[in-house]
Amino acid sequence: MTQPTGLLMTTAPVDPALVRQVLTEQGGPEWDETVFQMLTGVDLLGLAQGAPAAGEGTALAFASSGWWLRSIDELADRLAKETKAPVLAAFEAPAAKTSGFHLARPDGGAERRVEARKGAWSEGVSSLLGEEPSGVAALEDVARVVHADEASGASLPGMFNFGLGRATAAERRLLGEVYGTALVGGYEWKPGARRDPAEALPDRMRVIALSGPPRLPGPPRWAKADQADAIKIAQAVVDDDGWVCLAPKIGETLCIYGAAVQLSQFAPLPQDGRWAGVLHPREAVRIGHFDDDGLARITTVEQTGVADPKAFQAALDRVIQLLPDKAPEVDWDEAALRASDDPARLLAWQLPVDAEPSQSYLGSSDPTTRLEVLIAALMGK
Repeated sequence: MTQPTGLLMTTAPVDPALVRQVLTEQGGPEWDETVFQMLTGVDLLGLAQGAPAAGEGTALAFASSGWWLRSIDELADRLAKETKAPVLAAFEAPAAKTSGFHLARPDGGAERRVEARKGAWSEGVSSLLGEEPSGVAALEDVARVVHADEASGASLPGMFNFGLGRATAAERRLLGEVYGTALVGGYEWKPGARRDPAEALPDRMRVIALSGPPRLPGPPRWAKADQADAIKIAQAVVDDDGWVCLAPKIGETLCIYGAAVQLSQFAPLPQDGRWAGVLHPREAVRIGHFDDDGLARITTVEQTGVADPKAFQAALDRVIQLLPDKAPEVDWDEAALRASDDPARLLAWQLPVDAEPSQSYLGSSDPTTRLEVLIAALMGK
């Protein structure tokens, strides 16, 4: 995966001792290790366009084990105040399809933009220099010029986060996606936070009730938690074996089928009040008896292949026919559905369904039956 990238630029010279000072003032956890690389005497417009030449600008790239808790827009604010010159913080996160900039001014003001598109950071270069680039390179390539061949910090995550404290509601949604996709892409929110993705499924685990259907077995993905009871359970799970069962709750009834997921990381979104987790949905399971410790007995629902190819194809054709009109909000790709041996798995978590279809889908071992459950859900919308 192309990693998210952050970079600071300013037209003024910067003393490395000052950079170390503002990092110290910004603070970090006790286990934090942070380093930076600086490129001085560079033409910033040429650098942004991928053709660096001699000039008067300075570019800085940071790497930190405390990346989750540090933000480069705050660093830009601190440096602008100390250098008495505007400082641009730029980031690009390809996996989240988001980029942006924060142009900090010496008087404490700032110009800022965070958008769901590639290259939005380049508009900050225009504001900083008063000249629009004719075209910009990927920020990752620009940062590579700043890093050069320096080995220092090569094993640390690059810093690219913007703080959530001053963000608008729209920016918070986009920045949350940036944080979450970075975690899923391999960044640890603190050293040693990740778990072995091949760990065996236990037969007892805690259960979190959901207001909608859970995401079923597939690759790791991120999710937010904002309910106090869910956060409490997730924290306990992470401190224990990392396993939790997600099951839909319809009214006061907890469905008897759910998805066993491995919670590999769980961290507070800085200044947000919510938490971000990295979930790896592993198995569809049946929830059995709860014991005195509040743990439920879990039985794996064995999966089978397609028994009747013609019935499977007919059900898939019907789902594809219904989706545009019945569920325009669902994210789907026809080629991916037709290539999958269990296409319902790619769709089910996006569709609100009532208790019986929810139970039938999760409890079924047949991909065709799961498609038929989705058809019933779509027809009922």
